[in-house]
Amino acid sequence: MAEAVDLLGGDLAFTLSWMFAEGTDWASVKARIALADDPRVGLVGEATVASAFFDGDVDGLRAAFIQKKSEADWDAFLQATKETRWADAQTFLTP
Repeated sequence: MAEAVDLLGGDLAFTLSWMFAEGTDWASVKARIALADDPRVGLVGEATVASAFFDGDVDGLRAAFIQKKSEADWDAFLQATKETRWADAQTFLTP
């Protein structure tokens, strides 16, 4: 069923939401993230992103982000995503 999300289109968050709801295995999710070249993985690491996605460990994601950047950058990143300013949010994801 993971292949069906290709037909739906959408961004990475939309795709991963569908995959999560369907119970898609980690290998397929990992491949999807790699294909999307998700910059969060480069910044905080694959295990941190997977834990936030599958286990809801947003605190761990936040801590890893702040360790690489700053708390002000985390707050600005969240604000940009809430306002769907994706290009602005992307600027905070460079290591």
